Amino acid sequence: SVALLPCKPDHATRSVPLGGVPTELDVAGCEAGGATFAVMVATLPEGRAPDEVLAGWQQATLANMQAAAASARTPFRPPGGLPLAHAERLVAQGQG
Repeated sequence: SVALLPCKPDHATRSVPLGGVPTELDVAGCEAGGATFAVMVATLPEGRAPDEVLAGWQQATLANMQAAAASARTPFRPPGGLPLAHAERLVAQGQG
């Protein structure tokens, strides 16, 4: 998969608790025009429910940003991706 960002991204890999289980997360992100752009990818082990993990991930990310709510949500399904209810592109304004 390829993600195009409006700036040259920094890359990192870290272990984060997704659904209470440590999970390797690959991150690419950058800042441009006063906004932060990021793409994060995690490979879940067999038996984990992806939609539940995604819902928790969204909630934790918005809480970390101190975002009141996402102002725009559109369904997102990358080529070959699963049709997940919580797979969305969203716009949120963080505090801080």
